[in-house]
Amino acid sequence: MYTKLKKARRLLVGCIAVLAVLPAAASAAEVPVQSLSGDFSATNSTVTKGPDGVHFGTYADAGALGGTLYYTGFNGHALGELTNLTYTFTHRAGFEPGAGTERPYTSAPYLRVFLDVDDDGAVDTDVVLDPGNCAFDVVEQSVFHTLNMVGYEKLRYDDDGCNSLASQASWEDIVEAHGDEVIVGILVSQGNSVGTDVSALLTSLTVNDTTFRFDVPPVGPTQIIERQTIIGGPMPSPVPPPGNPNKLPTQCTSKRSVTVSAAKGASFANVSYVNGKGKRVLKKMTFRSKTGRLKAKVSFVGRTVNKGAVTTVTIRSTVDGDTLVSKRAYALCAS
Repeated sequence: MYTKLKKARRLLVGCIAVLAVLPAAASAAEVPVQSLSGDFSATNSTVTKGPDGVHFGTYADAGALGGTLYYTGFNGHALGELTNLTYTFTHRAGFEPGAGTERPYTSAPYLRVFLDVDDDGAVDTDVVLDPGNCAFDVVEQSVFHTLNMVGYEKLRYDDDGCNSLASQASWEDIVEAHGDEVIVGILVSQGNSVGTDVSALLTSLTVNDTTFRFDVPPVGPTQIIERQTIIGGPMPSPVPPPGNPNKLPTQCTSKRSVTVSAAKGASFANVSYVNGKGKRVLKKMTFRSKTGRLKAKVSFVGRTVNKGAVTTVTIRSTVDGDTLVSKRAYALCAS
């Protein structure tokens, strides 16, 4: 009798052990990404998929040029539903402003979450993880960095360009205030910031329990892209796809809607931006939001624009008699 009970106990313990292990094994997944299709897309031809990851650049002037990897597979979820948002990258630059000083600007790729605040499906604001933390931290080149937005202490909400250090907040504080806002895109971007001869490599992106691996061979026939691996090489030259030997598709219908804000405490502000035809437009901001910031929305939704087209938004605001100027570039073919 004792022997039978002993065997039954061993069997029960074994079953419990298996049940305890199975959920853990099934809770995480690695997904190889062989092409930028489906839930993944690139805003322009400077972002390409290679066997070692997603390449950005080279950007001769990263203050005027840039590119973005766009992920839509988590759209429709609330910001507070994110439990893990991690990316792994390395980057290089021929020049970064402030190197060796107390304000070392970086050209490293930055991670953003686009948010819809008013349930219209358009981008109203975002949360950004800037590895350089407003040019206070050095981001070493030619080594891999892995950063997780969830739990990060120095994020920014509605302040891509770091207009004010007061906009820095922890993940916990941002989720407490904005956790119910709806995600409409997860983006990794390089450029439209600082530096010359800038490039980067992204090897993985983790969203909650799913890790997307980009360091796998591309699927299908390889398209040849002219690329020089040393800093200062030419920008990629796309090869026309099969069946269209004369030219690449050159236009898209923009889904871009940009909400911009002046510095907190501004008495007035003007916004100028480049429209879809390359003409600069002035938009006066004379109203104040609930948070004490002046805001305005610049919409390109539904407009036909050239792929790679970028709008540069400049905000000039006055705070206690001082004029503050901030500038940010947005790719019009991005959602």
